[in-house]
Amino acid sequence: MEPLYLDWDLEDRRKAVSFLPLFESPAFKPCEWVTPEPREVDGTVVHSLGWPEYDPRVYEFLGLAWNTAGIDPYEGEPWEPFWVKHCVDPGSFAEASVGDIRRYLLLLKRRERFGDGSIEAGFKNGTIVSSLRRLKELTPL
Repeated sequence: MEPLYLDWDLEDRRKAVSFLPLFESPAFKPCEWVTPEPREVDGTVVHSLGWPEYDPRVYEFLGLAWNTAGIDPYEGEPWEPFWVKHCVDPGSFAEASVGDIRRYLLLLKRRERFGDGSIEAGFKNGTIVSSLRRLKELTPL
């Protein structure tokens, strides 16, 4: 049986592609960073790390890739070489399949749980937009 991330509803793919013009816009800002002011606790100044607050459309977009219960992007071929290939190189999506794109988006959202700003990095380095351009090529309108 093929991993579940290979299945991606055509209508959800079309909705995902519809985010491309927004994400390509130079005016689009995927998140704002919140940095709390230092506070004093028992006489010691405590600094807290900041966190990104993403534009709701970013979560709406990623939800399209994540909307099937039970998907495991770590299933199948080893995920680490896959992630290294796609996490920083927008050109790596030139030959990507629909399943590869969905797997990348699933891994990206999961990485955000353990490293604030992972999704923002995908916007900054161009991998999210590149993956969407490839998805557009692979998705009949």
